[in-house]
Amino acid sequence: MYRTSLYKRLLLQDESIWNLWVGDRIRLAGPYGNFHLKREKHNAVFVAGGAGLAPILALMEQWFNEGRREKILLFLGERRFQDIPLRYIKVVKPGEEISKF
Repeated sequence: MYRTSLYKRLLLQDESIWNLWVGDRIRLAGPYGNFHLKREKHNAVFVAGGAGLAPILALMEQWFNEGRREKILLFLGERRFQDIPLRYIKVVKPGEEISKF
């Protein structure tokens, strides 16, 4: 997320992401090319589904291993509930520490 894209302006800067309701539709595109974590401190939004979850989990693991404390948000979409691989992982409460991802 290096460019000031419409996605970044709408979802991150004006906090529209926090005003979404169940059933609201959003349209996202990308990423295109390579993507990796910035070195600067920043909050992050990850969007994944299906096989696209694997690289996002790797980025999130890197995030935690680096000891980052900024907010992150993961949107995971699957066709069926039983396809969600993270459904057995404990839900982390705001401010709660996690030692391993």
